[in-house]
Amino acid sequence: MPLTFAAGMSLFLLQTSAWGAQNTLELHSGTVKIMREGKSRIIRTAGEKLQLLANDRLQTGGNTDVSLYLKDGEDKVKLYSNSFFQLDDSSEVGNSVALLIGRLNFNVKPLPETAGAEDETADNAEKKTELGEKLPGELAATLKGKLAKLEKSKLRPKKRRFELRTVSALIGVRGTEGECRTNPNPLEPITKLGIKKGLGEIASVEAPDTKTPVSAGKYSQVKEGFLPSAVTPLGPGGSMDGVIPGPAKPIDEFAQRAENALDDEWLDRIEETNAMLGNAENAIDAIKSKTLTLSMTFTNR
Repeated sequence: MPLTFAAGMSLFLLQTSAWGAQNTLELHSGTVKIMREGKSRIIRTAGEKLQLLANDRLQTGGNTDVSLYLKDGEDKVKLYSNSFFQLDDSSEVGNSVALLIGRLNFNVKPLPETAGAEDETADNAEKKTELGEKLPGELAATLKGKLAKLEKSKLRPKKRRFELRTVSALIGVRGTEGECRTNPNPLEPITKLGIKKGLGEIASVEAPDTKTPVSAGKYSQVKEGFLPSAVTPLGPGGSMDGVIPGPAKPIDEFAQRAENALDDEWLDRIEETNAMLGNAENAIDAIKSKTLTLSMTFTNR
């Protein structure tokens, strides 16, 4: 048994050191348990460091403070007591992590300005594609734009440096500093997000396409069965303690309204708009035809 255990731990440490220094854990105080491929190790010595790999899971004890340096320190995560964390993935695109319970702070390096410019260019190109070739006349152009918005089903995903999932929420950021707390209590799962710098977004896992942007100095939370609450200011010093969340819409009510609108009013509006657009196109073609006929008649005379 001792020999088997020693061999297992040797393999664990060998695998750890073979992957370089891309992701690193550093314990400041308390204890942290790391679980990897069915093996586990408990770290108790302050200042001790350990390499992290994708799918590593961390469980912190009481009075614990531990830092995670992802992508050679470009992104930093600080875990606190009684938290359960998992590093889902780490790549050149960004980091994807999970916080099943507890509290963490994150500090994410912003995307390069060129990436933001590329996104803006892509957005402009997308808008042009949606509108298509403009029809003559202000009415036709307006109808064309409204029709494009009605038929548009999904937004093009933005690039994100850091993605965080919890039992009740999905959080994405492109470069920011903030805090997340989550409690998976079966009676009331809740995730709280506070942004100190930059910009983040939060969505319920039950309605991932309905995202709420959270800007610097703001706070939002997600409860099971609800969309994200309306953003409200953080407390003194950027604290989430004692902050009263804004109102939140129930997801069932939201989905029911959307479904009813799609089945009845929404489809009627699309059909009506299509008809209006068709009539506008016919009217424009008729005007063009009359103008051409009048021109030809005048020339012949």
